[in-house]
Amino acid sequence: MINTVIFDYGNTLARYDQEELGRMYAANPEDASLLCEVAFSRYYWDRLDEGTLSNDEWIADAKKHLPPHLQALVPIIATTWHKRLPIIDGMQALVDSLHRRGVKLYLLSNISEFFYEHHHEIEILKDFDGILCSATVKAVKPNPEIYKILI
Repeated sequence: MINTVIFDYGNTLARYDQEELGRMYAANPEDASLLCEVAFSRYYWDRLDEGTLSNDEWIADAKKHLPPHLQALVPIIATTWHKRLPIIDGMQALVDSLHRRGVKLYLLSNISEFFYEHHHEIEILKDFDGILCSATVKAVKPNPEIYKILI
């Protein structure tokens, strides 16, 4: 019998699509595209996932690369994106079913420290027994160290 399930977050429990996120914050397609290129750039997200860049550093630097009318959106994006990722169809029901059966639920994700600090705001994670975010341990998947820490 399975007694433990380990989930990833992005594109497993919730859909992560940079372009979709850009459109959530800017109705104008050109502005949404620019937000996607800058605010959701892998340049920042990889470093956030590694734990080598803070949210404040991300905000300050990303604002430098955007026109004035988009700069005010960066702090909003930085503090709300985690609540805007849509849950993938069927995943809430699966998580609820596993929880009701007494299965231990864990999250292992390449994701920022900010996410870890605010994961309690995300409904699908409320019944998880543990959360391990790459930024908090300074190790990203597929580095074997993160799996050792999880175990």
